Formats: sequence, structure tokens, C-alpha cells
Amino acid sequence: MGSSTRIVRWAVAAGLILVLVVAWHWFGGTGYGMLATVIFAVLIGVMIAPDIAWLGAHLFIGAITGENQRFEGPVQMYGPARSLAVEERWGEAIEAYRGILQMHPGDVEAQRAIAEICLEKMGDLDRGMIEYNALLSLKLEDAMRVTILMRLAELYERRFNRPDYAADCLGDILDRFPDTKYAAAARERLTRLRN
Repeated sequence: MGSSTRIVRWAVAAGLILVLVVAWHWFGGTGYGMLATVIFAVLIGVMIAPDIAWLGAHLFIGAITGENQRFEGPVQMYGPARSLAVEERWGEAIEAYRGILQMHPGDVEAQRAIAEICLEKMGDLDRGMIEYNALLSLKLEDAMRVTILMRLAELYERRFNRPDYAADCLGDILDRFPDTKYAAAARERLTRLRN
């Protein structure tokens, strides 16, 4: 749920409360006043219901699992980490993404961002390899795994001049996904690499 959408909904709800107070004062507690109260109460409920339901669900899950749940999902937490990365404050950005991983272990996008920063932005091949291996150890959809392995092959070949590492990544695709379109693309690229 986007924070700007949430702000707009709560602002509309606050405006409706103000209109409700004015209507109650203007019409009193009978007739039109009661009708206005019911209509505005429903509208206010519609505006804030998603946030109330979300909060209630997190409290309920936290009570069942015994875990102290944070009230932010990983998507809402990306903003500060991305801002630090835009400012090229790589170490701080990595720490911000690690904070996301502490709250949401297995978050693919946070781990991928750390790996990209280490390997591509900081040029740290060893650390980048560790982070990418951590990423590849997560539960990934096939297409995501192939995308990551192809990305690694590209980085190893073009940026780090390590065709042997690139070949290993492409070989992994061939081993995991034989007789698929992924394998065909990896085979073609591996042939080009060897030539």
C-alpha cells in the first residue's frame, strides 16, 4: 500500500469528519443530522478500512506466531535504501537493505540490491560473489534465477574479464534447465563466449 495513497485516504477521511461535525451542528441530532452521520460514517470507514484491516492482520499474525511484527512491508522499506544508493552512499545503502533482510528474511529484491551494489557499483568481485551466492540460495522462480545467472555471466565477461566465471553461470543454466528456452539462450551465449 503506497504511503501517498494512504495519506490521501486519511486526509479525505479527516475532511469527511470535519463535514460530519458541521452537518451535525447544522442539522442537529435528528432527521437529516442522523442521515448525514450514517452516510459520512460509512464514507470515513471506507477511507480508513484498508489501513485498519492491514494493522489488524499484522497484530493477529504477530499474536499467533509470537513474533513482534513491524508494520512496514519490505516494499515500504525500500525508499531509504534506494535514496542512499542514488546518493552513492554504498555502505549505508547496503546496511539499509540488510535491515530489510533482518525484518523480511529471504527478500529477493533486497538481497539482489546488495549484490548489485557490491559487484557493479563498488567493483568488489569477492564480496559481490558472496552476495550473489546468497541471492542464488534463496527460493527463486526459474525466470528470476536465469535472469540473475545471465546477469552474472554478463558482468563476469564484460566488466571483470572473467570468462571462466561467465561460463560457470551459463553452465549452471544448462544443468538446471535442460531442453528449455533458457538453456537455448545460455548455450548460444556460451558458444559465443568460447569463440
